[in-house]
Amino acid sequence: MKIKVFLFICLALVCAVLLGHVSPAAIQSMPTSQTPSSVTFLLLGVDSAACNSDVVVLGRYESRENNLTLMQLPRDMYIEGADDTPKLNHIYAACRANGMADREALAYTVNTISEAFPIRIDVAACLDLSTFGALVDAVGGVPITVPFDMSYEDPYQGLSIVLRKGDTVLDGKTAEQFVRYRSGYIEGDLGRLDAQKIFFAACLQHVIKNMTVMDMLSLFIQYSDQLCFLGDRSQLLSIASEVLAARKTLSTQFLSIPGEAICADNGVWYYIINRDATCEVMNRFFAPSVPFDKNTFDPQGRFYRENTNISNIYFSATMPYRVYTAEEITDINILKKD
Repeated sequence: MKIKVFLFICLALVCAVLLGHVSPAAIQSMPTSQTPSSVTFLLLGVDSAACNSDVVVLGRYESRENNLTLMQLPRDMYIEGADDTPKLNHIYAACRANGMADREALAYTVNTISEAFPIRIDVAACLDLSTFGALVDAVGGVPITVPFDMSYEDPYQGLSIVLRKGDTVLDGKTAEQFVRYRSGYIEGDLGRLDAQKIFFAACLQHVIKNMTVMDMLSLFIQYSDQLCFLGDRSQLLSIASEVLAARKTLSTQFLSIPGEAICADNGVWYYIINRDATCEVMNRFFAPSVPFDKNTFDPQGRFYRENTNISNIYFSATMPYRVYTAEEITDINILKKD
């Protein structure tokens, strides 16, 4: 039963790019005597061309409340990391460009984000978006409503997007297009974040409703070698048991880290987080041992730069933000450029 539970939650979180890298023999040998009360995880979805992180999600599962929170970190989020390009999506890519193996690059990314907040991250997974597409095919596609016609070409990344407005079932190829498209949104990358929320919710609902335990077992074994994973697998196994036991009462929240997109003094676009609103979110959903405030958050100053428009957003009054339940995802209205 424990093995079936583990496979269920791993596949359910495919929508957020989470699966464990582990063999069937390792699954059977995992200890399950203790169930942790919570787990915090980081999920990366990277492109094949440059290893940029197009999907970044910080999540937390609370066992006592049977509550799952998925918070998106924009790819353009300002954070000082591996080199002179202070963008979130460049941390993992810079590590790989400098010769690091995928596991080492993932560990560096986790440490950078963990130290910046600071927060403990228990589990992390990295998935190439081409593998993500294969997983979507394996679960039979994801039913979704495309908000408008989407068309975009990027030969450098080998990306060709052609999606038509309306109800459809995304296969692996079109699912990758949907989560990566951004050129036609009025809000640019912020529109893409909303589209990803819609996809995550739809995928989670589809997997829970339609997948059998044997389907999950087959999928997990088939793709485990294509995933990079860090963390305590026995802890994840225990959490999975809790989720499956009460999946009908699972509450899920989706949000983006509070902040604002801005063109900085150097002409580069960044997403700048707002310190006070982010502290509020972290305290509300990530239950730090010591509550975040202006004295404990971002101790190394990695999320802002002094004497620029960046610091003005970072230090401004608390910005509003929206938290969506799974049922409220349909409230999202993604606006298209004229």
